[in-house]
Amino acid sequence: MGGVFRIPCMRCGDLPEYLSQLAQEGYEIIAGDLRGTDFYSRPKAKEKICIVIGNEGQGISPAVLKTATMRLKIPIPGKAESLNAAVAGAIMMYDFLREKTKNSAESGA
Repeated sequence: MGGVFRIPCMRCGDLPEYLSQLAQEGYEIIAGDLRGTDFYSRPKAKEKICIVIGNEGQGISPAVLKTATMRLKIPIPGKAESLNAAVAGAIMMYDFLREKTKNSAESGA
């Protein structure tokens, strides 16, 4: 609760253009994609990341997907096709934060 007051949020007019700028600034653009690589088998991401999650019905637009430097799919047991977008985003953010925290602790930072 109250995360919106603690996490930087912004609006942009042209998302593919903005994501391309972030990539040029050294960000890994990570897209949640049903055709992506297994999330838990992913290669190590860059220090700076931007996670893109599409809506449940349409997913991520082809123009936005084109900017992704990594496309990942969260594996789901059973017959469900996909997760709710908020749930998928939360899982991804939590695991990237867990990985970053673990790596910082191991390096003594």
